[in-house]
Amino acid sequence: LDKVGIDMIEAGDPSVSPSINAAMRKIASLRLNAEIVAHSMATRGCIDHARECGADRVAIFYATSKIHLETKLKKSPEEALQIICDAIRYAISLGLKVRFTPEDASRTDFEYLVRVCNAAIQAGADRISFADTVGIFQPHQMHDQIQALRERLLPVKIDLHCHNDYGLALANAMAGIRGGADCIHTTVNGMGERAGIPDLSETILAFHNLEG
Repeated sequence: LDKVGIDMIEAGDPSVSPSINAAMRKIASLRLNAEIVAHSMATRGCIDHARECGADRVAIFYATSKIHLETKLKKSPEEALQIICDAIRYAISLGLKVRFTPEDASRTDFEYLVRVCNAAIQAGADRISFADTVGIFQPHQMHDQIQALRERLLPVKIDLHCHNDYGLALANAMAGIRGGADCIHTTVNGMGERAGIPDLSETILAFHNLEG
């Protein structure tokens, strides 16, 4: 991945297991050109693990949709906002770069999404990852949502994390780039939970051969 010029390599979440933690430490020690990213819940303990394993950036995620806040996290929108900002500020204080992911962004109230993302940017995040967590968007929706976000957010890089539950992940990602996003999350062979996310090789070929 480093040799073909991948900018960022998300190597895992070091809090998940000792084996992933060890793998991340080994990857970080290779001193690759790519930025090494550690996935992390919005807690100090998880952020500490990311720093200790040698990651350059921490990808902090926290759900923002009404259904996730009420049924999974049992937090109010205001409580969630505070948790997110506190976690980002803490990561920044440790010298880490921060990407914030509003989990289930595609089902999040748009005005609240804008508010959360701008608060995250003000707290120090320089990347926002728009996550179509359950893969429900269609390309026209992704284009319009990213275009609207680009108009409303403070200066920031926008990543796209598109799931393939309906076979639309790459189409959604391409539409999101047209809408103003900067980066597509991919995996080797499209692997990932459920139906996965865009495949790296297909994404490269699609942009090389189809974009005009």
